[in-house]
Amino acid sequence: MLEFAHYKQLGFADALHARYVTHEFARHSHDFYVVGVVTQGVEAFRLEGSTRYAPAGSVLVVHPGQVHTGYAVQREGWEYRMFYPSIAWVREVAESMGLKDELPRVSDAVLEDLEIAGKLKQAHRVSNNNPLAGETLLSEAMGLLLRRYGGAHPPQRSLPKAAVIQAVQYLRQSVSQPVTLEKLSRVSGLSRFHLVRAFRAYTGLPPHLYLLQLRIEEAKIRLCGPESLAQIALEVGFTDQAHFTKSFKRIVGVTPGVFRKARREAQRYTPDTFYLAS
Repeated sequence: MLEFAHYKQLGFADALHARYVTHEFARHSHDFYVVGVVTQGVEAFRLEGSTRYAPAGSVLVVHPGQVHTGYAVQREGWEYRMFYPSIAWVREVAESMGLKDELPRVSDAVLEDLEIAGKLKQAHRVSNNNPLAGETLLSEAMGLLLRRYGGAHPPQRSLPKAAVIQAVQYLRQSVSQPVTLEKLSRVSGLSRFHLVRAFRAYTGLPPHLYLLQLRIEEAKIRLCGPESLAQIALEVGFTDQAHFTKSFKRIVGVTPGVFRKARREAQRYTPDTFYLAS
């Protein structure tokens, strides 16, 4: 099997998607966290005097300063998707959950948790084209890691509805623009992880999916006009027509072309309205 390694720098963390067969990592450490998921094969590594094995589906966590290696134990090697968030970023997530450690930690380097693994894989796949979705999913995964395996517990406090309303208003005004979780955090006055929890509590959706629905609703309006599908896709914030078509069908159930044809045969469409839950 061919080896590959794709490294990318995102606004909130660096990321690596790689498959290694013969490559062996020398003993090394980082000044940031290593958080990710093994998607194929088995990775073996030395950490703190013992050999650890991470099969497909495992969540990996290496803390800053921990010396470790990495190598294959099977002929097909291993493939993984990794994030490298900074100490400050992880500390912000931890603080929003009531954990005050300077260096938040989880209990083990290899964890079997399907929900967290799923969020990490999804975050990795969407981060390049949708940084809001990527950082939201990564922060949710990190929050679950700290809550389930790090002793962190969300503080029992009322969730700030006014701050969520500010975030919603900003999203409504930014349908055609790239949106980051950092920007939403500044607008709302909440930490990124606190915002994600409060936003989901009041709207039923994380910010990136709420924005996606706003974009689909705006596209429905524009589909009643003469613009091409490619032009509409760009004007409502999609990277290209293919991405627009796929997202539209997942939510509406039909392609934009089918929707346009039906609406042209009927009266002008009035978009749905999203409300915050009371």
